[in-house]
Formats: sequence, C-alpha cells, structure tokens
Amino acid sequence: MEKCAKCGACTVVCPVYNASGNECYSARGKSHLLEVYGEKEFSSSFEDIFSKCLLCGACNKVCPRGLDITGKIMATRSRFSEAYGDHGYEKYIARKVLGKPELLHGARFFGNIASKLFLKALPMESGLRLRLAMFDGDME
Repeated sequence: MEKCAKCGACTVVCPVYNASGNECYSARGKSHLLEVYGEKEFSSSFEDIFSKCLLCGACNKVCPRGLDITGKIMATRSRFSEAYGDHGYEKYIARKVLGKPELLHGARFFGNIASKLFLKALPMESGLRLRLAMFDGDME
C-alpha cells in the first residue's frame, strides 16, 4: 500500500479536524501516528484519537494517492479493546444492545422510567438531563 504524501488535502475536508483544529484528528495525523506507533501496544490516547473519526470517507475522496484511509482506520480500531476511548464501557454496552434489537424496547422502557423519576430533580445545566431527555415522551 502506498504511503501518505502528507499533502494535507484530507485536513480541509475532515469534519473532526475542522471542529477541533487538532492535527492528530486529521487523516494525515492518524497516518503519522500509525507510522510511528503502529506495531506497538495502543495507549488510551491513541485509541481516543482514532475513535474520534466519523468514517465519513471525505478524506478518501480527496486523497491524491487514492488511499483507503477509512479502511486503515477501521482496521486499526479492530485491534483495540472492546471498551476503548472515551466512554468505552458505554460504547461496549451500546454495541451489545444494538446487536440484539429485542433489548432496545427494554432499554427505552427503563430509560423512560428514569427520565420521569429524575428529570424534574436535575438542574437545567446538568448533562444527565440531556441524556435522559431522549427518553422524554410516552411509550407506545
């Protein structure tokens, strides 16, 4: 596979890089990290950087060398532990629940109960209020 030319075309189209301004979140930054640390055991910071990619494929479309950047990112992520990056345990649980759609109704049911019990008691600026708001509404 050809190596990244480090031209920076990917940084212009990367939504994560554009939102953060941090070079490590661009495809060029991830490519460099893979070259330097690719065969070593991944740190939580390394896993966090790769977990921030949206896999939108915009970098693939503009790459002058035609590199499959999202494919490299997915292959790298497959080597991570199941609970990698920020909120790793939540991601792990979400993958398990989404793998069994019959559990979704139960999750929504308990989320609706928690919402009704706790939403009124939470301060308006609480992050938990935002998470529970997704359960707001009547169950069908």
